[in-house]
Amino acid sequence: MTTEVDEKLAKMSLSDEEISNNPLLQKLLSLSIPHSTYPHPASTTSDELQANAPLPSDSNDSHTKNLFFKDKKHGMYLVTIAPENDVNTKELGKLLKLEGKVNLRLADEAVLVDKLGCKK
Repeated sequence: MTTEVDEKLAKMSLSDEEISNNPLLQKLLSLSIPHSTYPHPASTTSDELQANAPLPSDSNDSHTKNLFFKDKKHGMYLVTIAPENDVNTKELGKLLKLEGKVNLRLADEAVLVDKLGCKK
């Protein structure tokens, strides 16, 4: 049974130029990492992304949210998680095997622009 979401997705596709101009997609391809890519308008929250980029009803794909953390001593970390999950920064520090005092904080917009080329 075809849903409205499936019909909308059938009309969406990335052009060869969009794929070749996207460094993340190029890296996934170069590493032979299987993935599904759904074009969508820029989204600043995971809720907005889910509204802008519905997934096919017959798919096991999942939306994600990216969190960019910084720590003065340990550096910066881009963490990708399921939208419904929260992050315990103390536990994250342990998972990353960070030693000593760990003070992971979400990076501010200036750091996002400087390091990732994106805004909140």
